[in-house]
Amino acid sequence: MLKHFLFAIIICSLTLIFSCKQQENITAQLFPNPPDTSSFGKFANELSANEKAWLIADTTYTREGKLRKIGIQEVPLDKDDFRNFGFDGGSLNKKYLRDVDFRGAYFRSAKAMHSDFSYSDFRWANLESARFFASNLFSCNFTQAVMFYFFADSAKMDSSLFVSANMFGMHANDASMRYCNISNAMLRDADFIDTDFTGSVAVKVNLTHSVFINAKMDSMDLSYAESLHSNFKGASFVNSRLWYADFSETNLDNVNFYGADLKNCKFNGANFKNTNFKNAINIPVNVKRKLVDDKLSGIL
Repeated sequence: MLKHFLFAIIICSLTLIFSCKQQENITAQLFPNPPDTSSFGKFANELSANEKAWLIADTTYTREGKLRKIGIQEVPLDKDDFRNFGFDGGSLNKKYLRDVDFRGAYFRSAKAMHSDFSYSDFRWANLESARFFASNLFSCNFTQAVMFYFFADSAKMDSSLFVSANMFGMHANDASMRYCNISNAMLRDADFIDTDFTGSVAVKVNLTHSVFINAKMDSMDLSYAESLHSNFKGASFVNSRLWYADFSETNLDNVNFYGADLKNCKFNGANFKNTNFKNAINIPVNVKRKLVDDKLSGIL
């Protein structure tokens, strides 16, 4: 009997060690390199007029390498050159404008709903209060764009770039933002309810005072993210890297951190309710000691 008991203990120990090692391998495979915090550009409001003019003046080519034609605003076509054009307050609803150069263009309060702008370049564009509901923005470049109160509910924005974009007050509920790069972006006071961010990189992103209820944030790199006073109720961070992320005074009700790497995460004053930490690694000591069956409820 003693031999069987010892054998059972050895098997259970090996299973636990293998399970932990397997989880470490998953996160190591997803994130083989340290988070990069050194390659971000300025926000648009920090660029001088000369800097912006120089960036936009760069010759523009289509994805096939052909020189673009200057667009005709009344009859816009895909692959056109609309650098610095003004679409403020205009209507681009139900348009097919793929692979267009919109660098530095103005879309303030414009309506571009149910349209397809995939592969287009919106760098340094001003999209303040623009409405892109249910539009296809697959693989677009919004680097350093101004996107105050940009509305993109139900939009498809997979594989797009938002590096150093100012997305203050943006609304993109029930949207798809899978495999995007949102690093160093400003998402303060924004709404992303039921939005899918799977596989995205969001290093040093500012998520303060934002709403991510039921958001899918699996396999993301949110290292150095600042998320104070935000609402993540029902959100999922399965296998995400959250090094040095700050979740202080956030709502983490029913959040799933399964397999997440929580190295040096901060949870001061956070609200937990059935928050799942099963198979998470580098769990902060002040969280780990309060876990019951890998879950935590209460205020830390």
